[in-house]
Amino acid sequence: HLFLPVHPGYATSEGMEDVEVIEDLVFHYIACLNALGIAKASIIGLSLGGWIAAELALRRPDRVERLVLVDAAGLRVEGAPTAEFFMATPAQLRPLLFAQPDSELARTLVPDSPPPERLEMALRAREAAARLLWNPHFHQRKLRSRLHLIQVPTLVVWGKEDRFIPVVHGQAFAEGIPGARLVVLDGSPQTVRDKLREGIKSLNCRILLTAFQLGNMPHHLAQKNMELFAREVMPYLRTEFP
Repeated sequence: HLFLPVHPGYATSEGMEDVEVIEDLVFHYIACLNALGIAKASIIGLSLGGWIAAELALRRPDRVERLVLVDAAGLRVEGAPTAEFFMATPAQLRPLLFAQPDSELARTLVPDSPPPERLEMALRAREAAARLLWNPHFHQRKLRSRLHLIQVPTLVVWGKEDRFIPVVHGQAFAEGIPGARLVVLDGSPQTVRDKLREGIKSLNCRILLTAFQLGNMPHHLAQKNMELFAREVMPYLRTEFP
């Protein structure tokens, strides 16, 4: 089973009034595992979710089977701070989140003038993020020195051109967690094929779950993603799934 929870305060999720620090979210997700009857799980976290996943592996290693951190927040790296985004306009935010900020995809997901319902959700999410991430900005001072305590198999995945959380943060996670592997993606079909093949072998995967639609992405862009993956990536991976 795959579960994709929404943090309290994001989208239409409630409960943000009970969250003041990252540790509160860790206990929130432990309660989620308990409610779902899951004793141990493979945890994948992106950005803030990656930070929560790392903290969960630190505090409750008995509940974590494997760990995947994707462009994870949480570390302070000298000379490579996480970009400021709380006051950013859509035009300033797109270059932080997309390698091609003027692309149709970037302008669809982060439009200059979002419809009222999307604007309300975005402002609500930003308020929730500010409660946790405003000060200190997107990191926990002690997390880096504690990474060596994470003892579960860990894969760190990072975008080479990430301007929001620079790739040196991924290197710091991989260096700090014993046995962790870092996979850096630069976006070409060849790289996607190579990195997926590498990840499949190292993690002994038998199921590949892909997401081609994000947020309010229109149908034609999601279809374009599926067609590109089907044509340029999947045929080269068939031998990895006997």
